[in-house]
Amino acid sequence: MILFKRLFLPLAAILVNACAQTQDSSINFNDPRVNSLSEQQVRIFSGGHLLTMTDSSAEAMAVQMGKILALGAPDQLSQQYQGAQQINLMGNTLMPGLIETHTHLMLTATQKQWTELGPLAYKSVETMREAFKLITPNEQGRIQGIGWEVGSLELSIKEMDDIYPDNPVLVVQRGHGIWANTKAFEAAGLDRNSIAPEGSQYIKDSDGNLTGYISGQSGVFKMLGGSYPSASVKNTLETAQEAAALGFTTFADIGISNPTDFSTLIKAVESETFPVRVVGALMESYPNLEQSLTQLKNYKTEKLTFLGLKTWMDGATQGGNIDTHLHYRVPSFNKTKGPWRSQESSNALALMALRAGKGFVFHANGEQGLLSGLTAVEYALDQADQLDLNIDNFSRQAIHVSLATDSAFKKMRQLDVQPTFLLGHLYYNGDRYLDELFGDVVHEYAFRLKSAFDAGLKPSMHNDSPVTPTTPFLMMETAISRKTQSGRTLAPQETISIDQALAAYTRNAAIHFDMDDKVGTLEAGKEADFIIIDRNPLTTEVEELSEIQVLTSVMNGRTTYQRQ
Repeated sequence: MILFKRLFLPLAAILVNACAQTQDSSINFNDPRVNSLSEQQVRIFSGGHLLTMTDSSAEAMAVQMGKILALGAPDQLSQQYQGAQQINLMGNTLMPGLIETHTHLMLTATQKQWTELGPLAYKSVETMREAFKLITPNEQGRIQGIGWEVGSLELSIKEMDDIYPDNPVLVVQRGHGIWANTKAFEAAGLDRNSIAPEGSQYIKDSDGNLTGYISGQSGVFKMLGGSYPSASVKNTLETAQEAAALGFTTFADIGISNPTDFSTLIKAVESETFPVRVVGALMESYPNLEQSLTQLKNYKTEKLTFLGLKTWMDGATQGGNIDTHLHYRVPSFNKTKGPWRSQESSNALALMALRAGKGFVFHANGEQGLLSGLTAVEYALDQADQLDLNIDNFSRQAIHVSLATDSAFKKMRQLDVQPTFLLGHLYYNGDRYLDELFGDVVHEYAFRLKSAFDAGLKPSMHNDSPVTPTTPFLMMETAISRKTQSGRTLAPQETISIDQALAAYTRNAAIHFDMDDKVGTLEAGKEADFIIIDRNPLTTEVEELSEIQVLTSVMNGRTTYQRQ
């Protein structure tokens, strides 16, 4: 009898499984059994809406071995792939995975260790100051925060010294600046007589004393000892998991600043549980930049690839250090605005990227900074023509594009430079653009997505974390409504359609990364990178787009996020 039981129990289990496989029953997309299916098992998704981002009106999609096999009618695919596991979407919408064309994975992971002190958490200096007093020094004895804004949410060097007389204080601005107290300046070997590096300024009062604020990325790095502190593998993985939960299947780190972060990123991506593809780019300050660019191809994997080189033409609009002809309403900002580098150095960086067979990504918030970046691209292409250099891998991307002119879009089309817009600044800082920074004149220049589409470009959108929170569906809503956080409208003539907003995070974004043959749309032969969301964006009211919930994320056919 004991022997019979030992034989019968496994046999029963086999029979149950066999019956389950022979029955033509479907399972719901959120059933845990979906994750246990073999990669060889064909899965057919139907019973909801398919948003393919193509002209296809398919109602079902077949997936196997991490690839999309086919799209079509449910009955057609079931007949074509007999024995396939049917997955019921339960009336929800399946669409391509989202692609973030500009963000900072490693920096976001790093700054999990920094205390939030900005307007995302505090609306007044008084409440922020109380939180500032409670920060625990890190292992090096430093006080680290993030989020202050010039003229609206900041403390003076004297206030920082009074609260922390014995600890270096560093508070990073979301926009290429940093505040430091006297101890931090001393630790960096700087004083009122120090000369700031190119593109940066040590801001001083009328008596020539340091105010505590440093404008410009090179000055930030000088204060930090060369680059931002490095993230851990654990924090990197957590940040990637948060991205997958938001619907991203491809994320980015456009600005890897040091070899430690580079190594950490590689280790994190090697994990089987790492949930997103990553596209990286080396910051212009990366050690041995030219040689490092040529070696990037050695680190390419299925989940990790590299765009090229990232540099800056200017700073941050709300930080008062962009290159623009517009007059700031904040008098001090008219002294800090302007180009961050000479045109010659920008030209040299663009040519360096081209020679290395990599792309050129340039940060430009001001309309004059944008033209400087385009001039650098044009120079590199002219040199390539004269020297017979290969430009096949010389992708060109302009990031942020907060202010722009018609002439810039025309030039971008000629040079095949694609823009990615930081819509988080429209939503979170749009009121400041109108009230504190520029006034109504900014309507003519700000976040001109429609103009970019009309010019024949393939614009995308991004969040630039940790500068603004990563909220893709809110950004789509913002691109259509043009509403700031308070509900005011900024540059209403630049509104775009829902299809264009979706394209900016899918098929256009894939073009930016030269991945449109693999991801960005749902088509046979492409990677099975997709998400399931709780409603169809095409039939959702504009003001409700930000309420869309991601239910499931799938990358390379594997579930990377499942909403509980």
